[in-house]
Amino acid sequence: MDNKEKNTKKTDNTKNREKTNNAINSKTIIIILSSVIGVCLIVIIILLCLLLNKSDDNKSSDNKSGVSDTSMQNETLSPEQEITSITIGSPDDSREAIEIATKYGTLLYPLEWEKNLRTEVVDKEEYKVEFYGTVEGKKEQHLFDLFFNGEKGYNLGTLITEAGEAVQINIESYDFELDDSWTEDEKFTLYAMQEDINYTIGMLSENGNFTIAD
Repeated sequence: MDNKEKNTKKTDNTKNREKTNNAINSKTIIIILSSVIGVCLIVIIILLCLLLNKSDDNKSSDNKSGVSDTSMQNETLSPEQEITSITIGSPDDSREAIEIATKYGTLLYPLEWEKNLRTEVVDKEEYKVEFYGTVEGKKEQHLFDLFFNGEKGYNLGTLITEAGEAVQINIESYDFELDDSWTEDEKFTLYAMQEDINYTIGMLSENGNFTIAD
């Protein structure tokens, strides 16, 4: 084989190696690019999932916050605010009652609270009935007072007595001073007793001799 043939063969071998190397490099680049694209897609999917979860968490938090805010608004209402928003007891309220005698007639109050209730009729500068509540012998709490022709408190309406006298009835309710020894059930009892002034006023209204204030 002469030199010219040898050189031609070397040149062909070199070209073949270059083609092979180029093919290998192309495949390597394609593999690398594919890997990079795959990683990017995975990262994008993860980010989207995180964003969706965060959005759901925010919605859930907003809903919980709304419930919490509403709950706090109810808790922060003073007993007086709750009582002055009178909802008269319905005529079909069939609960048994305690009778509380006054010089203007008999008041009715739910019998279920009898063991928790103490009342006191005061006839001095003004005529009123004081209501007190307690649970299991704990410190007695002043629930509310009903004033007859008095100036204190919130006007509930006008009572017409058997003698035909028009008597204005007002209510004044009180906040409770409860320490940590009171359980939630015990606190609930006091608030329920305070709320049941609605029963008393409802019974007056049912008898037709009481007109609710405008």
